Amino acid sequence: NITLTNGNIVTVYCDMEGINCDGEGGWTRVAYLNMTEPGTTCPSGLTQTGYIDINHDVCERSGAGCDSIIFSTYSLNYTKVCGQIRGYQFGTPDGLNTGTSNINSYYVDGVSITYGSNPRQHIWTLS
Repeated sequence: NITLTNGNIVTVYCDMEGINCDGEGGWTRVAYLNMTEPGTTCPSGLTQTGYIDINHDVCERSGAGCDSIIFSTYSLNYTKVCGQIRGYQFGTPDGLNTGTSNINSYYVDGVSITYGSNPRQHIWTLS
């Protein structure tokens, strides 16, 4: 459990051995989404869809452009980010939009992990 600055207590998962990341430990999970687990649903803002050739539902953007999902870090300071993502191609392999270099535009046909705002900072991209 951690106590937020407003006094609320939040239960979080901690990986103290670093089994899922670097072997050093001290990791706090701020998001977990595994669509291969039965009963899992997409976060608000994404559309849950089933495809014949994939044996579980997937989360996808709700239309053209961008959809953002914000996961709270509960105001915890951090210096590293660890994670995994599984992506499926649908349609053409567009990859990166070379017509823009603006992180606040749709520069990737895939997933982008960022932090902060005004300006957002890039962490990782899957295209």
